[in-house]
Amino acid sequence: MYYRITTMSVTDVDAVGAYADTMRDRMKELNAVSVNTIDAGNGKMVMIAVYNSKADADAAAPKAKEMLGGAGEMMTAPPEASEGEVVWTLLA
Repeated sequence: MYYRITTMSVTDVDAVGAYADTMRDRMKELNAVSVNTIDAGNGKMVMIAVYNSKADADAAAPKAKEMLGGAGEMMTAPPEASEGEVVWTLLA
């Protein structure tokens, strides 16, 4: 599995969530296994996108960037992304 984790500084967590709701159908085009967004507090949100491979994540990147751009007015700084292969897992 391959993860892309994007941290965002936002002005309104609820507004970003509402925007994401409008993008659900387009997000399905990313071919991600899952996409989750968490409220990390203090105006920070973290989006965790899981892909089957780096190739899938790379193929999704232009569309994902475009979608994030649509939330640009709600961000106080450019989003920061980290990504990589899973190296260890614990399943309960």
